[in-house]
Amino acid sequence: MRVRRLNDVGLKRFEELASNYYMIASIHSKNGDYETALNYANLALQNDKIVENSLGIGKDLYALGAIKAKAGQHEQAYDFFYKSYQVYQALTVYREILKILPHLILAAENTGRDEEAEQYRSLYGEYQENQ
Repeated sequence: MRVRRLNDVGLKRFEELASNYYMIASIHSKNGDYETALNYANLALQNDKIVENSLGIGKDLYALGAIKAKAGQHEQAYDFFYKSYQVYQALTVYREILKILPHLILAAENTGRDEEAEQYRSLYGEYQENQ
């Protein structure tokens, strides 16, 4: 029983670390310090993976995409937004899918993936209708 309790406490600390790293990444991103923001967003992602926090993983991937997009690294932004979309789709978290799709559409357009952008635009409309 004591070992399980210690494990629960340890897992909770990883969750808290992930949340803190995410917030620090957000602050650095808003200040235009993208390299530091990326480092902290990656730390958040690592910690969320340790505790298998799928929602956190989706959020971290989104943050990485947003930071890459702000830094003008559109190809990498697209990859992170797509991974985030896949996580939310697997979890069927529609409100998060609706949040990520506009970013995925823009990233697809910025990387010359016009057909994919149109497919995501269509999906976005479908999700909006079903909400």
